[in-house]
Amino acid sequence: MSNRVSTRKRQEEKANRKAEGECGMKRVVKSVMANLFCGILILGICGCGGGAQQSTDVQASEESAVGTSASAEKTVRISVASATEINMPDYISCKDGSTLEILKYPDSMLGSDHDMIQGCQAGTISVFIGSATVSIDTVPELALLSVPYLMNDYDQYQEVLQSTWKAWFQQYYQKNGLQLLTWRSDYDGCLVSTVPVHTRKDLQNINLRTMKNRYRENYWAGLGVNVFSLTYDEIAYYLQTEQINASEAGLNAMMHFGDMKYFRYIVPLGHIPASSSVVMNQEEYEALTPAQQEALVQYAEKSIVYEDSIEKCIEKYGLEVSEPDEDLLEMLQGGRQGVIDNLKRSLGAELVEDFLSTTTP
Repeated sequence: MSNRVSTRKRQEEKANRKAEGECGMKRVVKSVMANLFCGILILGICGCGGGAQQSTDVQASEESAVGTSASAEKTVRISVASATEINMPDYISCKDGSTLEILKYPDSMLGSDHDMIQGCQAGTISVFIGSATVSIDTVPELALLSVPYLMNDYDQYQEVLQSTWKAWFQQYYQKNGLQLLTWRSDYDGCLVSTVPVHTRKDLQNINLRTMKNRYRENYWAGLGVNVFSLTYDEIAYYLQTEQINASEAGLNAMMHFGDMKYFRYIVPLGHIPASSSVVMNQEEYEALTPAQQEALVQYAEKSIVYEDSIEKCIEKYGLEVSEPDEDLLEMLQGGRQGVIDNLKRSLGAELVEDFLSTTTP
């Protein structure tokens, strides 16, 4: 009996220990599962946090990209074309923090003066630098500058050109889709030749090159001169083949093209100044900010500063001065009225008279 009781107690104790072990195991499993769940939860939270950070980083990157794009828009490209060299920097800083990038096309890379001024008008070229009077097919009123002996001296001519005439001609530029930025005149109204020209007879015996401007052509033809209408890059060939032996200046342009080495004499006449202009497509100009407009005009003015071209030619090329006599000068001044009459027929008498009222012949 005592042994059965002892045996039962041992069995009960064994069962209790087993139950306690199973309960302990359950507690361990629960603890592990709880810890595992917490770990997963923490990882999930961390993962979400990382995603939020990643999203923030992407957003910041996108904002940075937008900022870079806006900054890039502060650089405005301006194409500038000319028959000669272009005296402008590659980049111009403006007061509003923007920059003008100047894309230069010198030496007639984009065609003749006529091609370039038409390209500027059409908007395929931003800015054109060249002779004002070659633009008469685009801005017909510029032909008024072809009238000989408009002023008595260079200082007077330059003063009126920069004040009265600049405002007066601006309306006609704008009417044709252009904006006059600036212009300047080199009062080098003269001829260069391979032979001396003193008298009326000397003048009528030369073969003279002039620019492609029908009013200038008619002026010389009306004085009995043999006239050839040529661009600057054609002069050398016509001289070498002896088809011409004299040219009406722009001296600065002829020096640029290397034509001066063919001539021996310079004939100061003071008849028609060589005026250079800087013009821009009007829509493109109006799209610029005021600070950009101001900066562009400032550098445009610097781009066409003239030297004393007559003195420079005499010094650099050893040209001799061939002084015209009084009879020749009188003949040249007499041809003035023929040009005025032609202009009245083309542009209207009222317009021509209005323009002439601003001059002092």
